[in-house]
Amino acid sequence: MKKSWKKIVIAVICLMMVIASLSITANAKTKIPRNGKYIDSYGYIYIMKHGKPQTGWFKYHGKTYYGHKTKSACYPKGSVAQNTFRVRNNKMYCFNEKGEKITKSTKYVVLRKGRTSVHYIYLPASHWERYNARRKRFQYKDRRTGKWRDTGMQCYPYGLIDWQE
Repeated sequence: MKKSWKKIVIAVICLMMVIASLSITANAKTKIPRNGKYIDSYGYIYIMKHGKPQTGWFKYHGKTYYGHKTKSACYPKGSVAQNTFRVRNNKMYCFNEKGEKITKSTKYVVLRKGRTSVHYIYLPASHWERYNARRKRFQYKDRRTGKWRDTGMQCYPYGLIDWQE
């Protein structure tokens, strides 16, 4: 009787080990974490929470991200905005290659003092042109006086902004 009881216990333990190993290999195949950052084979970044990608404006490890709510030709649903600008409450925000909202001025993007919204975007091809995000106008530098002057009508630099929901 003791031997048959031991056989049953051993069989149950072996069955539990087989089931656990099957679930481990299934997760290893997809490599998508239930919680955390995930980068797919195309380079799109997803921030997962409870097995689903985060969408909209959200924070992850103290950084602000924007996850796309819809699918388009530019970004899949749930992927975060990368190397682009977003407009929120009539202010522009810049995202780096990791999908994080930038919080310090860079060579090409100058933030407003004490804020994280964009003030100027300097165009890399020209030292004489920039975009003023507050005034929503392109500007050129007058070569004689060195002052920045507005050009044209108010507009957004549509080629630089990610408008996808």
